[in-house]
Amino acid sequence: MKKRVDWPLIIFLAIFLATFIVIYLKQGFFSQDFEKPLSQIYAPVGGPCPSSSEGDYLDSDHGDFPKRPGTISRCENGRWVIKQKDTCINNNKEVREYWRTKENEFTSSIHSCDQNEKCIGYPGAGACKDLGYSCSDTDDQNADSSREMIGRNPGKKGTATELKYGRFIKRGTDYCLSPEGTAGGTLKEYMCVNKRLGSDPIICNSDEKCSQGACVPLGRQ
Repeated sequence: MKKRVDWPLIIFLAIFLATFIVIYLKQGFFSQDFEKPLSQIYAPVGGPCPSSSEGDYLDSDHGDFPKRPGTISRCENGRWVIKQKDTCINNNKEVREYWRTKENEFTSSIHSCDQNEKCIGYPGAGACKDLGYSCSDTDDQNADSSREMIGRNPGKKGTATELKYGRFIKRGTDYCLSPEGTAGGTLKEYMCVNKRLGSDPIICNSDEKCSQGACVPLGRQ
């Protein structure tokens, strides 16, 4: 009788292996860590360390990298002992990053997370993490997405849309707060601010009116 192939198990193992490899590469485990032998660099934190490494420090994220959670360990009596870990500070707006120097000591530096990031306390350490937000506005379609503000264009009606990791969160379309055609009327203008949806009430100029979600000249129909 022909043996049946367990395809679900094979697919599961393939996905697991691929995920492990991706995470392994992203963490930078193949990077160089000064001139240390590989047996010392990649020794498991908390695990045994060789006698030749006694007194040495190990940086699990291999340098001054605020976007990687890491710990500083020291080889003591044949074991890697954690001494410091990257830590979130200032209401998770900054991370104190610990790293090993070429003199086999450890030091730290403070990094501010980017505008669309916050420091996340992973198990064991902290790191700046992108919150995954993005935003676009139809009345400023060619704007550089890295700009702090996009789409504040009262002369054109537009729709601003906020996403998180590519999934829709919310949107807003410009509209008149004052009655249509009011001279010097007020417009509700939606825009992107630091990759998030924002809005402002904008008063049209005295020679303009608010009409169909935009400030336009009084004579325009």
